[in-house]
Amino acid sequence: MLSQKVFQAGNSWAVTVPRGMAEKYGFEPGLNVIPYPVADGILYKPVRKTGQISKEFDTWLKKTAKKYAPALRRLASR
Repeated sequence: MLSQKVFQAGNSWAVTVPRGMAEKYGFEPGLNVIPYPVADGILYKPVRKTGQISKEFDTWLKKTAKKYAPALRRLASR
């Protein structure tokens, strides 16, 4: 497990996120996160805006819409 050092950033304390880990979990500069206190530390989760969908869901939706396009057109025309 990689150890990170807490440092002062203005009037706050900060910890860096290793790039590989950030990329794996979809963290990028400017991302808003919410800190959640947990039994043994702090868990940071990305803020998801209402109506925002994941890349995986978007890919699935496009694939499914293409696959069922003829049936969806028939249903829409009724």
